[in-house]
Amino acid sequence: MKLYCLSGHPTLPCNVLKFKSTTIMLDCGLDTTAALYFLPLPLVHSPRLSKLPGWVSKDGAINLEKELKECSGRVFVDSQPEFCLPEKELLDLSTIDVILISNYHCMMALPYITEHTGFTGTVYATEPTLQIGRLLMEELVTFMERVPKAHAATCWKNKEIQRLLPAPLKDAVDVWSWKKCYSMQEVNSALSKVQLVGYSQKVELFGAVQVTPLSSGYSLGSSNWIIQSHYEKVSYVSGSSLLTTHPQVMAHAHQSQQKHTTTANTYPSIHGDFSSEFRQPCVVFTGHPSLRFGDVVHFMELWGKSSLNTIIFTEPDFSYLDALAPYQPLAMKCVYCPIDTRLNFHQVSKLLKDIQPLHVVCPEPYTQPPPSQPHRSDLMLELQPPPMAYRRCSVLGLPFRRRYERIHLLPELAKSLVPSEIKAGVSVATVSAVLQSKDNKHVLQPVPKPAPVPPSKKRKRVIEEAPEVLNPKPLLSGAVPLEPFLAMLYKNGIREVKVEETADGHILHLQAEDVLIQLEEDGTHIICDNNEPLRTALRDLVLHFLQKL
Repeated sequence: MKLYCLSGHPTLPCNVLKFKSTTIMLDCGLDTTAALYFLPLPLVHSPRLSKLPGWVSKDGAINLEKELKECSGRVFVDSQPEFCLPEKELLDLSTIDVILISNYHCMMALPYITEHTGFTGTVYATEPTLQIGRLLMEELVTFMERVPKAHAATCWKNKEIQRLLPAPLKDAVDVWSWKKCYSMQEVNSALSKVQLVGYSQKVELFGAVQVTPLSSGYSLGSSNWIIQSHYEKVSYVSGSSLLTTHPQVMAHAHQSQQKHTTTANTYPSIHGDFSSEFRQPCVVFTGHPSLRFGDVVHFMELWGKSSLNTIIFTEPDFSYLDALAPYQPLAMKCVYCPIDTRLNFHQVSKLLKDIQPLHVVCPEPYTQPPPSQPHRSDLMLELQPPPMAYRRCSVLGLPFRRRYERIHLLPELAKSLVPSEIKAGVSVATVSAVLQSKDNKHVLQPVPKPAPVPPSKKRKRVIEEAPEVLNPKPLLSGAVPLEPFLAMLYKNGIREVKVEETADGHILHLQAEDVLIQLEEDGTHIICDNNEPLRTALRDLVLHFLQKL
């Protein structure tokens, strides 16, 4: 079993699990935090943004004034915002059989995967995940397409140039993998490959493994996935929450003669009716948390100069200071109040102690305190044994040992078995059969009888006669105990025996006879040259301790 990590963002995962001849992608999150390196896309002409000076290195050797702009002491890319895609070069993504989606936040890279890699598999998600994910994708495409940029910035991505740029641009990783937003056609094509599943619904994948979504409690339709075969089980835990809050039941009983009516702050855009009906003060929910595109860009330009206005940040995955950077200097009040209902480290540690899984695999940032708070050991997973950690482009060989496979016997074959009791309460039976394997299901069938020989006047040659079916040789069971075997050798005149202990058992050196006997857990070997009578005698001594079936 192998795990491939294609995303460097722990809360926007994209992993691939190879398990029992199936290749399963676990989520395909899109890292939109890369948009923070770009200038905002204003809905109306912004004199302030249009007059920003271009960036030129201090020595004048690098001139990227058409691609990079200076704003409030920082340098931004003046181009259509781009996003950091899951890694595409780590393995052949056309070999992916299925994609399991946990929630609508973790499916935003789906069109990049399904439309540009040769993917021919199936995507599984719950209906709320699909419907809300569709809305988010369509909104993203709309934000981009209604404010197109005339040119694309690419020169700054050159490795030799990027390392000479000011921070934070010089520290951006995998910039060549960043891509512009997909189109609406690609969204529709990608979502057409989604097959809806319900909680606790079992889905068979080629007869090899079974996948089941279970509610994760994080968002509408969010799921954790159970991936299991007959003898192995993998739990994929994504964004999850233990909160049990629900919308309040609608009050329909008549409680007072006084009536109050509240109507709701919705408009498709800032144009049209909104412009005439807009009143202050007001609370607006709009745009993208990066503050780089959507209607929020217009409101930042409109209200940012007044200290009477306030912007509240609730998104935990975006740095609000980086989001505000291109709008500085800013008079507007800023409040950072992240809302994150996902499991915290204490809850995860307690959950894992209760479940006691054999192995835990998690993103590398979860195994160490945050770099900005190295003393916060409570902000990491402390488990014994320590979890296996992965980061972008990691390939982990998971310590799964497949020891068993389920095999079915046909009824007529089962009737022919004759069990033999080898010890009290334990019986075994030998079987001669044909093993048929199809769609990862294994069936034992009776050995076909030879076809009858058609009558012929001429005598058939011996080589054309049907082969004789011989009875199988008896099978041997048990182990050869060391001390009783040495006693048996001594009784039969073999007394010079040197015993050496090995990792798998023992080696007996019969010095006078120049013979080696290897006693191991899964077999016994007699190494004896040019003395067949002695080898046969030693074999019979070994067989004395084994049971024939």
